[in-house]
Amino acid sequence: AASGAKRVMLLQKAADAGSVDAMYDLADCYIDGLGVPKNEEISIKWMIKAADNDHALAQAAMGVAYCFGLYGIEQNYPLSEKYLKIAAEKNITDAQACLAFLYLNIENYGQAIVWARKAAQSENEHAFTILGQIYMDGLGVDRDPIEGLKWYEKAADKGDADSQNLVGNLHSDNRIGVCDLAKSFKYYQMAAAQNHIYGIF
Repeated sequence: AASGAKRVMLLQKAADAGSVDAMYDLADCYIDGLGVPKNEEISIKWMIKAADNDHALAQAAMGVAYCFGLYGIEQNYPLSEKYLKIAAEKNITDAQACLAFLYLNIENYGQAIVWARKAAQSENEHAFTILGQIYMDGLGVDRDPIEGLKWYEKAADKGDADSQNLVGNLHSDNRIGVCDLAKSFKYYQMAAAQNHIYGIF
């Protein structure tokens, strides 16, 4: 129930005593500046400690951080894969989606499909966009623009602005043999409502 600096002090004591949950929460405090000045270096120190003590959300967070080179650490795909795979196997949906993204980037399309489908079962919009790209471009599967459109529409309907704009494009330019200007207008409006610059255009 404590907040601010008092909460950080209590979390610090608990983390020093070995509480993995406290390590994770303390890392969050430092990354967001809750009760302490923001400090990415201290945050990552505690997040790694929590991840290495088998905290699933910390493992997911470190996997994402290494995947994109966040919080002052260098991009490192092998370390990203290590942490994401552990978290993904514990059914952390965001880790599954990020792992699919990582595999897509290193052209391991078989594993990208496996993990994107797992994340898609939990209605993860990022997994929807990955599956859209896989089928639209024929990455590890036969190219199927209609199947790709289906997944992009699912991502768009979940609120992903880039997908909303892309679906607007796909319905208006007839590149996949499906031209529906009313649908195109609907999805451009959805993207524009989120201040997506191309949706507005």
